[in-house]
Amino acid sequence: MSNEHMRAQELHARLNASPVRGVTFPEPPTRKQVSGGRKAWKVRGVCEVCGETKEYWVDNILFGKTTQCTCSRGVKHGGSKGAKRHNLAAQRWAERYDAILQRCRNPRNPQYADYGGRGIELRFESRTAFVLYMLAEYPDVSPTGLEIDRVNNNGHYEPGNLQLVPCRVNLRNTRRNVLVEYEGLSVVASDLWHLLRTDYPDMTLGRSRTTKLALEGIHWSDIVSRNGRGAYTPGKLDIVDPDIVALYRSPLDPTIH
Repeated sequence: MSNEHMRAQELHARLNASPVRGVTFPEPPTRKQVSGGRKAWKVRGVCEVCGETKEYWVDNILFGKTTQCTCSRGVKHGGSKGAKRHNLAAQRWAERYDAILQRCRNPRNPQYADYGGRGIELRFESRTAFVLYMLAEYPDVSPTGLEIDRVNNNGHYEPGNLQLVPCRVNLRNTRRNVLVEYEGLSVVASDLWHLLRTDYPDMTLGRSRTTKLALEGIHWSDIVSRNGRGAYTPGKLDIVDPDIVALYRSPLDPTIH
């Protein structure tokens, strides 16, 4: 076995252990002629995200200059004319994975106490596995404006327990919110007024008073029957938000947990 062949095998082993995201190297690298008459090592890598086979400079990988396929890197820095549409979504999912990873595994992350600190785990074998899963589950959906929510709020980030929800829904799916019962629904206490005011337009209590009573454990039927002092004068916050009502009324929206 020649020295060059042995060197190629050694580099191949190092490449397979490199931190290049989502790229595999099925064959050992080869030396190729470059400018100035010298030779340099290049290797063919297959991207698991875009499916393309491309050539990479081995030195750039080993010295940390190349960390991912150019399809993701190009989109991250503004995209390119040749970028495929799904690459943008892949990059966004990859960014979500990184954020979840920090919340679940980095004790110095400000959100760690609410996630990793209470046993919530990220149960995907790799960043690429997560991206491919999300692309398969939501092939025609852009993650922009949506957030990844756990169906079981006490469960893990794992296949089968993830759903996409608008930000306003995800903010309501937290342990800090106090839930009250209203006609078989679990409603965030601060949202109850919007539903009551919609169903009982003659109700005279304002939003803040309704929320306070709900937090005190007063049943919604008792809240409706109470009268405010004098004629009802809506306050600045006493405006029914149809989007909040739709969260509980639309069959297309996820159930509030």
